[in-house]
Amino acid sequence: MLNLKNDSKIIRYIKLMIGLFTCSVGQNLFLYCDLGMNPWNVFHQGLSLHLPMTLGQASQIVGLIIILFCMFFKIFPGVATILNMYFVGFFTDILIKSNVMSTPGTLVGKLIMCISGVVVLSTGMFLYMSQELGAGPRDGLMLALTQRTRFKVGFIRNIMEITVLIIGIIMGGKFGVATIISSLLAGPVLQTVFKIFKRNPKELKQENLMDIYRRIKLSSN
Repeated sequence: MLNLKNDSKIIRYIKLMIGLFTCSVGQNLFLYCDLGMNPWNVFHQGLSLHLPMTLGQASQIVGLIIILFCMFFKIFPGVATILNMYFVGFFTDILIKSNVMSTPGTLVGKLIMCISGVVVLSTGMFLYMSQELGAGPRDGLMLALTQRTRFKVGFIRNIMEITVLIIGIIMGGKFGVATIISSLLAGPVLQTVFKIFKRNPKELKQENLMDIYRRIKLSSN
């Protein structure tokens, strides 16, 4: 399924979009478990409380800022980076408006929904990252830090999420037991997903816009 050498570009983009939608489902599982949101969404919700925007729109704005920040340090986005920036927020808002999810009536049900959110979100992240069409804004930063340091992807992810979590709480984002569960499990679960599919995040070669430009320029000569 994930053998890129045998996948056409179209199939890889289909998998990419499935991955982005899966990430949005994972984020909504956190929202509706009613035990607190995952760290990035605590941050996004905090922003939405202070600015005239939805949760998804806050995600899009943050993604755009991270893309511009990374470009300043010559970490260029790929096509998938831009698609991630827009569509994860877009799908998140669509799912919220469609009311396809509801909060469980029991604590056990809420905890199951929370843990499912961690697994679903990590699976979605792996699915689109493994297509090597460009990582998402936050994951591009995470991969860049992973590849430039001796630390594992799980550790880098946890540090990033703890930082945005603190800022989000200060701004009024919803914090709870699900936030703690996500902070503790997100990194290890993502690392486990990579191991299950026998992929090493350090070996991913994410295509960026500069790579595309150079390839087009080379083919035109």
